[in-house]
Amino acid sequence: MEAVQPLGNQSATIRRSSIGLRERTSQALASVTFFGTLAIVTLTAIPYATVQPWWIALFECGVFALTAVWIVQSAVAEKWKLYNGLLLAPCLGLLLLAVVQTLPVWGAQRETISSDPYQTKLWILHFGALLLTAAILLRHTSTTRHLQILIFLVVAVGVLSAVFGLLRQIIGFNLPIQGFLSPSAQGTYGQFINRNHFAMLMEMSLGLAAGMIVVGGVRRAYIAPLLIAIAILWVALVMTNSRGGILAMLGQSIFLTLFFNLARNPLASNQKQSVIGRVLVTSRTIRVLLAAALVIIVGFGVVWVGGDSLMHRLETLPREWSADTTARMNSSRVEIWQATLQMIQHHPLTGIGFGGFSVSLPQYHDASGRWIPQEAHNDYLEIVASGGIVALSMLFMFVVILVR
Repeated sequence: MEAVQPLGNQSATIRRSSIGLRERTSQALASVTFFGTLAIVTLTAIPYATVQPWWIALFECGVFALTAVWIVQSAVAEKWKLYNGLLLAPCLGLLLLAVVQTLPVWGAQRETISSDPYQTKLWILHFGALLLTAAILLRHTSTTRHLQILIFLVVAVGVLSAVFGLLRQIIGFNLPIQGFLSPSAQGTYGQFINRNHFAMLMEMSLGLAAGMIVVGGVRRAYIAPLLIAIAILWVALVMTNSRGGILAMLGQSIFLTLFFNLARNPLASNQKQSVIGRVLVTSRTIRVLLAAALVIIVGFGVVWVGGDSLMHRLETLPREWSADTTARMNSSRVEIWQATLQMIQHHPLTGIGFGGFSVSLPQYHDASGRWIPQEAHNDYLEIVASGGIVALSMLFMFVVILVR
């Protein structure tokens, strides 16, 4: 005769089986969410169609779909905790402000705060998708393995983009597919239609690769490949002739020099460190001198690699900062900033609406109209112009939370 299992044991077996199924389902959904987000992050950096409406729509739909999977996974796992989620609070405040800007204000004409409600609504969708991407990554990079996967992915995308950009510049080839990985207008570089956007990708990848080495976050076997990656990224960044990108790279160099080895515990490792290592850890004067020397060396390297084209770009900088309105049809940076400041004075509290800068600027920009700036060429001024004092307070709150 078959032995009959007691009812209590059967219930325990069913409960364990249910828990095991729930854990496997949760892990599978978590993998789909994390690696799906990594795929989206990769694809946003590869085609220059990223700036086109059809690709932006695909990006947003992909993020919203992965967010739905993430919600299901959290419900199955019964875990809703978001690591470092406080960082997203000011961003949610900006999103709420943008929603308020699109609502009609009761009055004679029931106008909205935003000067262009349609563009503000598009901004809400795009910024919301970016915010959800950040939330998913914060949730799924709480482990060292996932964090390293994300870092190495960004570095790899940057290196591949750098190689592609350098090959295009050296060989001058174009892909046969127009409008996809084949920008040909002046000022483009690599797969990006704007050299500054390409430089920003190089900065992110370069900073991550150098930071991993400086704080000792990788094994020794990975140091040589990371150094090669840093060299490729650095050359590609200089060859873009992006003045802002080169300046940001110099800032990264100073930051890494001043904070070298601070991530480690000097008191616990003093016995194993050499005399030079102890001096680097304890002497602030030596750090400052090293930072100055590094800036000088990097500066000479930038001029040597960039050549005449970079020097020409640097020579045009004083004209762009000049208030002379005759040479550039009132389109110098100073002129744009002055117009932005007037915009802020007229809309100090809630701004002119996110996404509405180009619509509002002609009222304050005394120019010919042949060229209308789409941005303020200053992120801080544009944030205040778009969201007023409320947006500025959100930005200040974000910085405080990040530093703490």
